[in-house]
Amino acid sequence: MQVNFIGQRHLIERAVDADLWLTFASDYREQAGIETSTAEEQANLLVFLCSEAASQVNGVSLVSDAGYLSSALVDTFDAPMAKMMLGRT
Repeated sequence: MQVNFIGQRHLIERAVDADLWLTFASDYREQAGIETSTAEEQANLLVFLCSEAASQVNGVSLVSDAGYLSSALVDTFDAPMAKMMLGRT
């Protein structure tokens, strides 16, 4: 399993670009009425992926972003950065 990024607040606060990561998609979260995910919420996904229940999950990029990229993909939220990440500028 490869994990590219885990956005745990206590780790990000030490990073140079903490303001960038902690505010990323804040407009989406505000409109959706949700908070930034917690370390426990991110860890739950990793625990699942390491469990027997996920034994058939492979070869996929699993995005844990509370629907941010998906909302940009189907145009339910105007997210220029997400569209750029998806190659839909």
